[in-house]
Amino acid sequence: MLDDRYLTRFFNDTMTTLDTSRGCPFTCSYCSVKNVMGRTMRSREPDAVVSWVRDACRNHGIESLFLVDDDFFRSPRWEEILTGLIEVKKDYPKLSFMMQVDVDASCYANVADGETETAKHRRSKRFTELAAAAGCYQAFVGIESLNPDNLNFATKYQNTDDRQHKWTLEAARAHVIDKYRRVVENWHKVGVSVHAGYMLGFPFDGPDCGRVAVATLKKIGFDLVSFFIMTPLPGTEDQARFTREGAITDWDFNQLDSQHVTLKHDKMDKESWLGAYRDAYMGFYSLPRFLHRMFTVCAGRGLSAEARASTLRQFTYYFFSHRQGRHPMVGGIWPIRRRDVRRAAVTDDEARRFYLGGKRFDAILRGDAGDGFAGAPA
Repeated sequence: MLDDRYLTRFFNDTMTTLDTSRGCPFTCSYCSVKNVMGRTMRSREPDAVVSWVRDACRNHGIESLFLVDDDFFRSPRWEEILTGLIEVKKDYPKLSFMMQVDVDASCYANVADGETETAKHRRSKRFTELAAAAGCYQAFVGIESLNPDNLNFATKYQNTDDRQHKWTLEAARAHVIDKYRRVVENWHKVGVSVHAGYMLGFPFDGPDCGRVAVATLKKIGFDLVSFFIMTPLPGTEDQARFTREGAITDWDFNQLDSQHVTLKHDKMDKESWLGAYRDAYMGFYSLPRFLHRMFTVCAGRGLSAEARASTLRQFTYYFFSHRQGRHPMVGGIWPIRRRDVRRAAVTDDEARRFYLGGKRFDAILRGDAGDGFAGAPA
């Protein structure tokens, strides 16, 4: 059951986190989740999840949840869990939640022109409808890039549907953008806002990647976007690849926060890369857009009341957080600067061995670790 001490970590003590499943079946090269949690999806018992939520509402005053499953749509028990949450919501009407899902969770909730309804359409439609009925107010979707070449580089084929690279760049790009548009429209149809994750600095990005991305993301209609500088996270295929290529310029783990440049890039130097990052945040969270959100309370998109209120809160927070020099997912409301929890500054070579285990890490970077490192080619 929920430990009240955990709630002291939240600005809002009526909100908490919950994982109902672990694992991710996909092979994105930048992501460490599959190495930490594995690629086999497994779920907690739905009755146990529902009981936990009911207890949290009844005995701890919880009104909002963040389902931290890396991809709740891929949970083998999502239907039972959502059905159970609908019952809990009848007794606790204020219960709401946000979650992380992939693009297919909502993309096929409608049948587009030229398509024939299939099981994936019915599954997607049922998922979005049940999620909304259970109290979902926001879906976080990792789209990462609008450029299919970047997505294929990261082996994020679930976004391109082009694992064999058969399409022309123009056809692939049109498909990706149409898929993202359907993601947003189908979530909006059931009153749920959409928060996109977007990475800047893939090999096919250039100095204008932030500005170009913002223009398209606004047209598609994403409610919120979190931008990240491409970062070689420990234990990922990207880290192994960039190490072999000699592309990692900073081994200080304090800089792996998605707002520092730690890599070489063929098309951008450090300043132009940071400029693209600033262009993205300042463009999407501009003053005119902030004022529009404030005065309309995020109306005009068919969102539920909770989705509108949450979007307004987060848009306001993101607007100010970036301008204060903090990544919104790192900064918090009032950052507490504690030097005792910051890793010691050491040389690049010392950092590799001190934090990542010497010979074991070197074997990983060479790609010849013998005990199942998931950084092997996907």
